[in-house]
Amino acid sequence: MKDVQVSARETRKRTLVVRLGPGAGVASGIREVCEKYSVRSGAITTFLGSLSQVAFTWPVPCPEARAGLKYREPLVFPGPIEVLSGAGTIGVMAGSGEFALHLHAAFTDAEGRVWGGHLLDEGNVVAVTLELTLEAFEDACLTRATDEETGMMLFTL
Repeated sequence: MKDVQVSARETRKRTLVVRLGPGAGVASGIREVCEKYSVRSGAITTFLGSLSQVAFTWPVPCPEARAGLKYREPLVFPGPIEVLSGAGTIGVMAGSGEFALHLHAAFTDAEGRVWGGHLLDEGNVVAVTLELTLEAFEDACLTRATDEETGMMLFTL
């Protein structure tokens, strides 16, 4: 891999306080809020609540992959699931401009075991409530595309 790269950009922001209700899809609910409030890029900084189902994955070693890792086969757990904490990045897909969401969370399953990882776009359903804080970036646009060096989907400024 090349030398470590750091990129940063200062931006103004708006803060949205959001509650997703029972039965809402997590990614689709966040997308709906972003469309309603014209959010093209942002960050989810608070993410708490309960899910009736969680679908997630995490990276595992893969020597054949350019980055030396790949995402394992997804797991889907039935609820109740308690979301302990989460964070995410919102942007657009390079080329199409479609909504892009990268969301991670730590949560407990029905047995009280703690799990965590990358939440999938489908399969995460709110049980009672999901409360989040969304910071909408005013003058920075995050774009998601396949990184040539790693082969992974990454956001760029």
